[in-house]
Amino acid sequence: MKQAQHGGSNVLQARFRRDGFLAPVRIMDAAEAATHRERLEKAEAVFGDLHYEAKVYTILRSPLELATHPRVLETVTALIGPNVLFNAQYIATHMRQTQHSRDTALLVHGVDTFHHFDADIPASADLQPEALVRQRELDGQVRATMGEQQRHGETFPGDRRPCP
Repeated sequence: MKQAQHGGSNVLQARFRRDGFLAPVRIMDAAEAATHRERLEKAEAVFGDLHYEAKVYTILRSPLELATHPRVLETVTALIGPNVLFNAQYIATHMRQTQHSRDTALLVHGVDTFHHFDADIPASADLQPEALVRQRELDGQVRATMGEQQRHGETFPGDRRPCP
């Protein structure tokens, strides 16, 4: 997708401010999307349900490839600027985690001169043992940050494991 196809970054910003979202944004064709889905389903056959897992891009290549896809980053940088972190959402590098100082993110575009987040380690291959251990730690941090329901031993929707 070229920004010119959508009228440039000013038009994208105006649409986003007006509507609160951008749609449609064509990122890939159906065949490429099917390949990513197949890769995710194969990983879930080994790992289990990944729907509520945090920072899956640290243990699987496919989510990392989607998060860093050039067409995705063209759109994101048009909205929030050239310096972008990712940790399940796209964040401008000047943003700061306010609930604790241990959060991590992956620099996906530009330069991070603020260093408000520790660096995530992107997946270099699918489901590597050391990456799985690290992801469980990161998942626990995310769940602990999310709020009150975790402190009461409840489970997350769709997740059979108790919250930490």
